[in-house]
Amino acid sequence: MATLVRTYMTIDYAARYTGKKEHAQLAAGYLTGAVERVLPRNLPDVVMEGIRLTGASARLFLTAGQPNDIITLVEKIAVFSIAGIARPTDRALILTGMDELAQLTLYLLRTQTRDISFATNQLRDWVEFVVKTFLTAVPDAPLDSAHSNYLSPYYSLTKRHALGDKLTELSNALMDADKDDKIAKGVIRNIQIWSGELYRTEKTLLLLAIERKSHFTFDSLHWIAHVTKLLNALARAPDFILTNAATSFYEWSHFRPAFFANQPRNNPGYGTNK
Repeated sequence: MATLVRTYMTIDYAARYTGKKEHAQLAAGYLTGAVERVLPRNLPDVVMEGIRLTGASARLFLTAGQPNDIITLVEKIAVFSIAGIARPTDRALILTGMDELAQLTLYLLRTQTRDISFATNQLRDWVEFVVKTFLTAVPDAPLDSAHSNYLSPYYSLTKRHALGDKLTELSNALMDADKDDKIAKGVIRNIQIWSGELYRTEKTLLLLAIERKSHFTFDSLHWIAHVTKLLNALARAPDFILTNAATSFYEWSHFRPAFFANQPRNNPGYGTNK
């Protein structure tokens, strides 16, 4: 089915106002349906591969300039991922799902489609859903650090090819780009949209991690600090970057001190890595 999605993406409908890849969408629906039927059969390796193929199919829609067509696939990835909560032997589903969501976030930032607001909001909401569900349903053992390990594709700053590492590479490329580079301007616009409400999601997850006394608290804090530095660096880049991104970057960079200033001193997270 994944091969069919790739094949159908090449169809030229030869209609001026037909932008939807309807046959590719249909094949992607069959793909996710097949993965759903495998879920009850205790075959985590097969489901992991299904998650990867679903993510690859979603990236094809982004490459074709169809960001809104990934929303259903993102939802399926999130649902397949949290299926790994039930049994410790299935936790790799969460790891695989977070990896796909991280890759889709990066691809969405790099797409040259002008309006990604709806897709960005939905993707961010489903990432929050997976993390919140995992933090709430699975306790974090002191020597295990399950939360940090399984959420690492998105939140780790020590692993190569995690989202934080890729965002650093992307930011460096943008700061080295020519001020008239249209592709760079498009990516900056996308980063502005993505970061505009990001602080709300990260504050929610950070508070939950503190409440659950999870080691993920430190990953969340470090990730917030890292992304803040990247956004501030981009905001100081050439004029077109500052103009496009100043508002959301300013809000994000001022989130952390404001958050900790409002925390009571008996909060387990008070004073941690300010």
